[in-house]
Amino acid sequence: MTLSDARKVADIARRLSDEAVAKATALTEKGAKIDEHQVLASRVAYAATEARAAAELCALTEGFGPRGSAHFERLAEVAAAALAASVRDRLAPVVPDLGMSESDVDRIYTSDMKALVRKLGHESAVREIGRKVAEDKGRTPVPLDETLEQVRTSVRQFVEVEVAPQAEHIHRHDDLVPEAFISKMGEVGYFG
Repeated sequence: MTLSDARKVADIARRLSDEAVAKATALTEKGAKIDEHQVLASRVAYAATEARAAAELCALTEGFGPRGSAHFERLAEVAAAALAASVRDRLAPVVPDLGMSESDVDRIYTSDMKALVRKLGHESAVREIGRKVAEDKGRTPVPLDETLEQVRTSVRQFVEVEVAPQAEHIHRHDDLVPEAFISKMGEVGYFG
């Protein structure tokens, strides 16, 4: 498996979502009748977003260059596979409404591509990622530029001081996130 495999599954997701967007655009008369097709439009928009996310994740990981690692490539592979499967599954109920058929989907999601999606997203790959995250204690060193590294450091400090001492209680009692957390996050600019 290589990052080129992640690109392949991201590409099929994009191809299917592009077809769905084109069909939905025609069906809604370029949005003029979108209210008549809200559920369909929502599914198509969500699928297009997932396809874009898969492509962007591949580009981000490729952009790490020598700063990247096998772990980041594995993350991109698993995520691209999950997103590609989701695009297909999300659109499946509205394929006929889009004027498409299962054979249109199968033309893009060939048996080889479906096998690649299953291979990249296999449970063993997810477990491998989980082990690495546990080893790193959730502090996977994503290669960031200086500004984003400062943001990460700031957020990490905030979490250690403000959130961590209360996190277990909140989780175990299924409490809502305290308003104090939200207010303090706003004070330090985390909401842009």
